[in-house]
Amino acid sequence: MISFVGVVAIMAFGGVVFTQFSANGIPALLILSGLETDKIESELLEHYKTAFDSDTYTKISEGQYSFTYTFSDINNDRQNDVIATIKSDATCGSGGCITSIVLINDDMTFETIPFEYAVHLLTPLQSITRGMRDLRINSNADNLLIWNGHQYILEPVAEKF
Repeated sequence: MISFVGVVAIMAFGGVVFTQFSANGIPALLILSGLETDKIESELLEHYKTAFDSDTYTKISEGQYSFTYTFSDINNDRQNDVIATIKSDATCGSGGCITSIVLINDDMTFETIPFEYAVHLLTPLQSITRGMRDLRINSNADNLLIWNGHQYILEPVAEKF
């Protein structure tokens, strides 16, 4: 008998949000998409070795942490990508928790893009700049994160439209 515990929300942009969702301890990410969360988490932890200073990385790797995932097609290739938030004492503060974006390639390999913002909420929008979805942070209508071809940058909405 499989029992499900957790929260699932379908968002207007077609993504699915999972917060501490599991089936008999097996992450829903694996069940619903065929992706293995341990591979994504290993990719992220490896990425954090270079993205964070050594003290922060050590606190993450040696401390208690958990990931939550949001699925959305970030690069407009009709393949859901992963927005991963790492929750720990070293990665969360008043601005939110460090969130990363992992693009999933056709061959099921992962590409973590340069993106380490602390947020409470990251919402992919329908609008696209240079092939990547624009992002809204914490429901802030004044600014968007847009892709400049290499990374996401903060841009006031007035300049975007």
